[in-house]
Amino acid sequence: MAPFSTALAALLLAALLPATALPHHHQPAAPSPRQSPTPSASTAVCTDGATIPNLWSVHDLHIAYSHEGLSAGGNASFAVTDTRTNTTEAVWCALRLNYQCQVDGTPGNKNLSIWMQLNLAAYFTFSLAQACAGGTKAEVYGKAELMLVCQGETLEQGMTCAGDGEPAFVNATVATDWPQGFP
Repeated sequence: MAPFSTALAALLLAALLPATALPHHHQPAAPSPRQSPTPSASTAVCTDGATIPNLWSVHDLHIAYSHEGLSAGGNASFAVTDTRTNTTEAVWCALRLNYQCQVDGTPGNKNLSIWMQLNLAAYFTFSLAQACAGGTKAEVYGKAELMLVCQGETLEQGMTCAGDGEPAFVNATVATDWPQGFP
């Protein structure tokens, strides 16, 4: 039961607390700027406790903040590449309170959820519900961080931000110990 508890705790912490409030060992790790994607064996996707290095990359981040401040959110767009298939998707989301958004399913993968929170960097949490052999399920999850470069000093001046030009890679972990009735 430990892999599920650890996985669920990490996702719940990431979803409920600001990234800056997470304990140090749950902070998203800064990716190596020169880290290159390494496609993983497809069998690792359903192996409990497996680590899949560089499963996704996130890049081409663009953020437009609402000039109305926290009462109205802006929007974010970014690209996500699945390194197993070398497939890249463009993703867009509305910012809640000008600093967070959630994508429940991408155009190419309805089971992939991405949560993003903005601070001095963009913190991403990825979660994929994966069907496995024998009718079992696995959750594949991981985090990434993109540094931001912003133009404009205040929201009222139409501040925009973008990723620093380097992709961030998500090292994923697999959990198959799902309680009965969980998705």
